[in-house]
Amino acid sequence: MRNAIKYYYNIDVTQIDYFDDYYLFDNFMLKEIKDSINFDIYNLIIQYNIKIHKIIVNIFGLYYTKINNKNYVLYELCEYNEITLNEIIDYSNKLSMINLSNLKINDFVKLWENKTDYYEKIFYVNDNTMLNEAFPYFIGLSELSIRIYNEFKKNISYRIVHRRIKSFYDFYCPDNFIIDSVTREYSEFLKTQFFIYNNNVEYIIDFVFANYHSINECLYFFSRICFPSYFYDYINNFKLIKRFISKINKFEILLDYISNKIQNLYGLEIIYWIKKI
Repeated sequence: MRNAIKYYYNIDVTQIDYFDDYYLFDNFMLKEIKDSINFDIYNLIIQYNIKIHKIIVNIFGLYYTKINNKNYVLYELCEYNEITLNEIIDYSNKLSMINLSNLKINDFVKLWENKTDYYEKIFYVNDNTMLNEAFPYFIGLSELSIRIYNEFKKNISYRIVHRRIKSFYDFYCPDNFIIDSVTREYSEFLKTQFFIYNNNVEYIIDFVFANYHSINECLYFFSRICFPSYFYDYINNFKLIKRFISKINKFEILLDYISNKIQNLYGLEIIYWIKKI
């Protein structure tokens, strides 16, 4: 990869570290792009002078660089800071100032349906018995998310948000921005903190219910938490999948905590029970 970076960007690299789908060296990140960058969003964030990693073009003046039949983009990293709930709140408030009149809103429930249908049809089978037994549970969570969203999808406000919130490197990454409900920020942050880092997450739930009083937004938040994006993201990482499965009971306690809040605030009882493994 050092030779490719030298050729395409004329940058000499002495030390380089690889993490999942990106390389870190000096103050740069070379990242594999599996979807695409929404340059309309990127340009708006730049225009509003909001902190973001800067895209560096290659020697041919192109954003995307194909290396070993994969598309990569080079980012110059912005100043480092820890990603906390307060940072997410502050950053989200800045993004909320951006006018979205000319930006397209994706049909996320359709994406959920397509992903769920895809995995349901192939029914992921391999030598890992634990994964095979757990698979229907996560499909059930997906279907529950879709059902809740379809019933309460009206009157949801949209803004620029993150696809995922995992670390500093993806938080400010241009390929990680889309248009969706602001509660997506907190649901994805919650799932990462709960499933990946094993942290307490009740404070995130309490913040959402204290600051977003629309029942539709709160139910979308609930449906987002139910949708097992973490499971699909790491379906080939058996070590992490094993951790996800081990946390199912605690996760259902968490769903209880949220559904009780919804019932106490709005008088709406949510039946989310799924057959346990």
